[in-house]
Amino acid sequence: MLDRHGLRPLTGGFQNHVYAWDDPEHGPICLKLYIKGNHRRRVEHEWAALPLFAEHEVSDVARPLW
Repeated sequence: MLDRHGLRPLTGGFQNHVYAWDDPEHGPICLKLYIKGNHRRRVEHEWAALPLFAEHEVSDVARPLW
């Protein structure tokens, strides 16, 4: 089923699911899907960090997709 959507499983997601996806416009993208029951504050903190790193042009750091 993942192949149908162009997703390839990656390792290193700890308790979450991580996939690679090739965006036709932007190239390879890493998607991190949080499993149900994960700590909501952790998700909020990780998301808050992404735009902050992007704003300060930190290289080699994930960028928020949506």
